[in-house]
Amino acid sequence: MVSFIFYPKNVLLLLFSTLEYIDRRMAELQEKLVLCVNKNAEYDAIANEIDAFREKKAEVVTKDAEQEMLKKRIEEMRQFLQTQSSRVTEYDEQMVRRLIEKITVFDDKLIFEFKSSMTLELKR
Repeated sequence: MVSFIFYPKNVLLLLFSTLEYIDRRMAELQEKLVLCVNKNAEYDAIANEIDAFREKKAEVVTKDAEQEMLKKRIEEMRQFLQTQSSRVTEYDEQMVRRLIEKITVFDDKLIFEFKSSMTLELKR
């Protein structure tokens, strides 16, 4: 079983538009918050919503950074593989160190985790 994770451009656009939405909504709420200083109950509700949007924004920014790192690792992996002049027929220490993060050995299978976060499962 081989599992790859690729994110199409429309997913990345969604992340950016989500970040824009969060920023816009936070600005609206902060303006509303200033107007509601004297109305304590509404103030608390708006302040809580702003906090929730700050957390969501942090999540979106983190996911975006993770996506960029994954794209960079996949590109490095692709470039390295393109520089290989022949088919691999025996163990290559350099290739293993550049491509594989870890190998997990089970009684009935091996799981290869690549530095690009992709995994490959081989059953014995």
